[in-house]
Amino acid sequence: MKLTPHVDIQTGEKFYSARDVEELQAAQERQRAAYRAKQEREQRQAEYKAADNRGFIKAMNVGIDALNEELTLIDAGLLFRLSINMRTKSSSLLVAKIDKSGRPHPLKQTDLQKVLGKSKAGIKPALNRLLALGVIRKERQGRSAVFFINESVISIGKGAAAAQPFTKVYKTQAKEILSKLTDSEAGLLLKMTAYISYHYLVLAHDPTEWDADKAKPLRLHEIAEKVHVEEKHFNVIISNLKRKGAVATLDTGTRGKGVLIHPYLCDRGNDADQIVTLVTQFFKIMR
Repeated sequence: MKLTPHVDIQTGEKFYSARDVEELQAAQERQRAAYRAKQEREQRQAEYKAADNRGFIKAMNVGIDALNEELTLIDAGLLFRLSINMRTKSSSLLVAKIDKSGRPHPLKQTDLQKVLGKSKAGIKPALNRLLALGVIRKERQGRSAVFFINESVISIGKGAAAAQPFTKVYKTQAKEILSKLTDSEAGLLLKMTAYISYHYLVLAHDPTEWDADKAKPLRLHEIAEKVHVEEKHFNVIISNLKRKGAVATLDTGTRGKGVLIHPYLCDRGNDADQIVTLVTQFFKIMR
């Protein structure tokens, strides 16, 4: 907006009306406020990206949804703990480390015991259960057994499953939060990743729906149905996950509450979107 000069017909001097000046000042203040808001938004996004500049695994939505009835919470929790040991350079192989030459060192039995928190006697039935479900597989390498994750359930990198819908699960934050969770709590988190909305991050009936008028959040009792967990037990675990900072609930009207999983833990690859920044701030407020 530019000021339009007026001319005093008696003196011939130019002047500007007080109203025009006030309107210009108001417009300039709006521009400054918009610029400050943009800078703050970009700063929050930069902070978010800096916090999440780390590797991730892909929780495959179709694969997890298909297994949710058969996969118990404990099964899912153990699978989640194992999957954090996937590396891009070794694909679905569970590894302890990648050496300087790029050679992967597979997890040994003692490593697996530590990862899953099992004794020597308890590790075998735990692994056998996951093998029977088909979510991991075992191969022999020399005298040792090595294990792989089924990439139709959880994958990493640009494998054959890359084109399938997935949720990003960030490994650094996952390791941190898993250290605080029981197997059942970890399992519920993994099971719920299949339903995170691409655009609003809340767990939704149709995670791909763009239209805010059509996108319908899943309520607590509906999520319990989806993941095949008895509702009372589900509510107890959700309360524990809220207390530990992994999820938040939000009112969705008279029909009940919805669920958000912390976007530092997982998102849809939309970390530059303002919605992610807003959800992250929501978690900070809810502490």
